[in-house]
Amino acid sequence: MKKIARPSDGVGTVISDCFDFPKDSGLTNRLKRIAPSVVRAEASYIECAEHGQLHTISSSENVDGVVTSDEMTKVYEQKFSNIKGPGRRYYDKLMAAPALGRCPLCDIGTVSTLDHYLPKKQFPAFAVTPANLVPSCRDCNLGQKRAEAPKSAETAPLHPYFDDVETAVWLKVNLYVSGDSLVPRYGVVKPDAWDNVLYRRTLHHMELYELYKLYGSHAAEEISGRVRVWRSSYGESRAKQLKEQFSLDARSYEKVSLNSWKATLFRALFSQSDTVCRWLEMFPGDTP
Repeated sequence: MKKIARPSDGVGTVISDCFDFPKDSGLTNRLKRIAPSVVRAEASYIECAEHGQLHTISSSENVDGVVTSDEMTKVYEQKFSNIKGPGRRYYDKLMAAPALGRCPLCDIGTVSTLDHYLPKKQFPAFAVTPANLVPSCRDCNLGQKRAEAPKSAETAPLHPYFDDVETAVWLKVNLYVSGDSLVPRYGVVKPDAWDNVLYRRTLHHMELYELYKLYGSHAAEEISGRVRVWRSSYGESRAKQLKEQFSLDARSYEKVSLNSWKATLFRALFSQSDTVCRWLEMFPGDTP
């Protein structure tokens, strides 16, 4: 998970553009009635998010018994996310926030949609609240992955606007030989500075978005693509130089993202180079 800057626009600015339906004066008037509540709800949301307490916010089928969740969804779809909607500029700013357009939830996919951290059907007051709208890839925002709100602190996935997990190494990978393949298996290790809640949230995040499998697949492809070069280098310079190359690659990828699947893979290739070298000796294969 990659932290990204919190949106600079508040919901008060958004609703000034989005709470107007010229062909439905009744809805417009009701939206204006709930506007102060939506602004207050945003302040509560931010305070809870900063303290890891978003799970304490109660769900509701409406806002103040005045505007339904379906109507707030209409606001989002027609006024905020619609390419011709008056709030589309806020949508586009959120979508452009992640570096290289990469999904902050998985750090692999390309951003293609906005994910409501607290689902808009259950929490309509946050349907157009920027702090609740996370740019994501389609896979991370698909189906049941984010259909339910967290019920406890431990089951709240990491929030890219409020959680920074890049200050310590927590992603790990074990390498083992299976048949003629070098197989990567990802996991999470608890840094000393973390409390148990953050550790469990990270475990839940990895499971919810199926990142163990996703990272393992990408790592296996990386190994497959590089193995002929490694075998050639190993044959020419033996283990020491190959290990040094793993270390250089790891440090390079760490500068981009300390806990990316690729930085983690090359840390493991370095620290478990004995396993890698035994594998290369067992299955020398063809070299370029």
